[in-house]
Amino acid sequence: IPFNRYERKMLGYLFAVALGAQAILDTDDDNIPAGAAPLVLEDEVCVDMLTDEAIAWNTYRHFGIVHLYNRGLPLQLVQRPLEYQQPQTVRPLVQQGVVHGDPDLDAIQRLTLSPTLTRGVRFSETSPIVGLPPRSYTPVNSQNTVFLRDAFWSLVLPVTTHWREVDIFRSYWTQRLMWETGGSVVVVGPTAYQLRNPHDFMLDMKQEINMYAKTHDMLELLNAWECPADFTIGRCSVLVMVHLHAHGYVGAKDVDLVSAWMSD
Repeated sequence: IPFNRYERKMLGYLFAVALGAQAILDTDDDNIPAGAAPLVLEDEVCVDMLTDEAIAWNTYRHFGIVHLYNRGLPLQLVQRPLEYQQPQTVRPLVQQGVVHGDPDLDAIQRLTLSPTLTRGVRFSETSPIVGLPPRSYTPVNSQNTVFLRDAFWSLVLPVTTHWREVDIFRSYWTQRLMWETGGSVVVVGPTAYQLRNPHDFMLDMKQEINMYAKTHDMLELLNAWECPADFTIGRCSVLVMVHLHAHGYVGAKDVDLVSAWMSD
């Protein structure tokens, strides 16, 4: 893991794993618990389930915020209304919590919308947990996300992508690999409040341009990829990174990093 990089938080993950942690809350220094302990769900939970009619969904809409969208959502899907199927029971191995205050937005929204629309945001605290079926995705960040022990394999952050892509790209291949485990990524209501650190929004935009242009194609690539049925999740994780490297989404160092992570 390179020096002076955001991804060095992975050393903290490994320390927690070594201590026998059963869950890890992945967060940042500008997030504050919203009055209660972060929600850690066990075993199974019934969720409002989105359909697979879109390859990605803006889950902020589910929690009552329709004028904003998650950082990393394919831009062509920003305005699409949510579509639901029957509620389902899932294993919530990864739980993304939305945050009150200054939520996770891309630089396009920060630069083009009034701060009155992007700050002081209050998400619904009564909306049910929402889940996604195979072949559909939502961006998941590293700012307010709980990983249960059976999903610790998915904590590894890439080191060859731009900083503003790191956690989003991780979340997308994690969601694809979840199909192999029978687990799910779910989105829960606000469990934290963000007092956002200062950002240079033009620099953020430069770091995000590749994400704007390539995310939809990457999701289609992930949907077309298959892991052999007899492979472990560790071998599938390495294999999907090899596949993404072959198509230019990550560098060779990330293939080596994922292999080392699975060994650790």
